[in-house]
Amino acid sequence: MEALSVLVIEDSPSFSRLLTRGLEREGYQVDVAPDIASAQLYLSENIYTIMLVDKGLPDGDGIEFIYVLRQKEVITPVIALAEPDFSEEQSPELDDSIQAFIPKPFAFDDLLSSMETLVRDFLAQQDKEKNKQQTVPKFTSSPTIPLTEPKSKPTLEVVNVTATSRDDLDLPSNLFRAISPEEGLAKLSVNAKAQKAAAATAPVQAEVPKPKTSVLPLPAHQEIIDVFGMLLDRPLTFTVGGPIAPSKANPLLVASFASVDDKEVYALCFIDISLANSAAGALAMLPGEEVKNNITQGEVPEELYVYLKEVFRVLGTLFNKPDVPQVKLHHLYRATGLLPHEDAVIIEEQIHRTDLTLSIDGYPDGKLSLLLV
Repeated sequence: MEALSVLVIEDSPSFSRLLTRGLEREGYQVDVAPDIASAQLYLSENIYTIMLVDKGLPDGDGIEFIYVLRQKEVITPVIALAEPDFSEEQSPELDDSIQAFIPKPFAFDDLLSSMETLVRDFLAQQDKEKNKQQTVPKFTSSPTIPLTEPKSKPTLEVVNVTATSRDDLDLPSNLFRAISPEEGLAKLSVNAKAQKAAAATAPVQAEVPKPKTSVLPLPAHQEIIDVFGMLLDRPLTFTVGGPIAPSKANPLLVASFASVDDKEVYALCFIDISLANSAAGALAMLPGEEVKNNITQGEVPEELYVYLKEVFRVLGTLFNKPDVPQVKLHHLYRATGLLPHEDAVIIEEQIHRTDLTLSIDGYPDGKLSLLLV
């Protein structure tokens, strides 16, 4: 099956990079058009499975552009991305041209869910149309081939060597052929003596304990910096720091990451109030002074939590490598001491951890700790 392709029509470089990274991790092939002119060029050369379009583009209205494409019989499903204050009533043509509408900011999982639904329905409809155009071949009967029993059956003489007495030889289920119990026990006795003799002469090897490895891969320091830099579109630096833990004097924001299949928690991330405000504030493009005031008050304003969740969701993508459980953000909460049981177990059983101090250009420094089991 060919990879699904998506055209992202979005003029924000940082937002486009965020979408591209996330979608490519999900297996999509992504092209990004920063304006309508670029989108027209891409569409003249490629056919896409789905399109994501921003309403406000430098050279026009993205939704009106899709309306024009519909007049040209472009049937690719489209999801419109717009600012929170946008109303569908502002664009009456939305009902006919756009299959889904998602206001910014949004959870990446919600976007994926909408995309998967639209793509599945679109491909099913395409298959249905193809089947209508195909003729159904007529089947002719073939001559019946008589089935006959084989002249002889192979002789199997494997004995159940796990039996320890005659009573255990439940014939014929414990033997592949129906031999007598006496014959079976004789075979068993010979086999047992041979195994005992081999065990007595074999050298005793001390077991070497295997090093414990965490279920999820521990992201490299540079990977963490890269994902923050990509999301925030700002230069970052880091230094290796010491571990941090929640207390009344040092409240932390705690994010747990759990398997999408069985909801088991495999990783925790701690960030202090300073980094929480700086990361969320940078994503929301707040002035540095306003972020400093929030840090002084020792809280993360409620309106910044939506941005903070996005920071953790993107950070969680670092764990999703091949051949390991796929995880996503499970819980996000403020902690000043004891953690819930499922998260406290992570601290007790942690196998790997990394502790960093991050510096985001234009914002106060803050600390981060990642713990894996």
